[in-house]
Amino acid sequence: MPIKLAKGIFIFLICISIPAALFPFYEFFRVIIATQKHASQIEFDSGIFFLLLMSEFWLFCFIEYSGIHRKYPVFIKKYAAKMIIYWFITSLALAYTAPYLLVTQLERKGYQKCAVEPYPSRISRGEAKLYKFSCD
Repeated sequence: MPIKLAKGIFIFLICISIPAALFPFYEFFRVIIATQKHASQIEFDSGIFFLLLMSEFWLFCFIEYSGIHRKYPVFIKKYAAKMIIYWFITSLALAYTAPYLLVTQLERKGYQKCAVEPYPSRISRGEAKLYKFSCD
């Protein structure tokens, strides 16, 4: 693969990863604000939080940029692998715990999980959830 094509694909993935990795934060705060406003129904997909794993590309970009411009060569050589592993574990832990925190918040506010048409999560591992004050 030509170097220019590889760099173009890498930059494209980084550009996609920015909104993709920020979307779970939007979804988290959307559900929290909906509970504060006492919305009659709240929908969310727990699989959306696995998009946080796309933030790994930000770290790859930082490591590549630092290596190319030789700004922090000793630091990068020494800690790059550990940083990637820790970042991955942290984002994976957030992807698993954020839906749990939202569900406990919704149940604490009095929402009940209602039956929703079963469909597979189109984004990643997870399930669609619909919460209402009363499931009628």
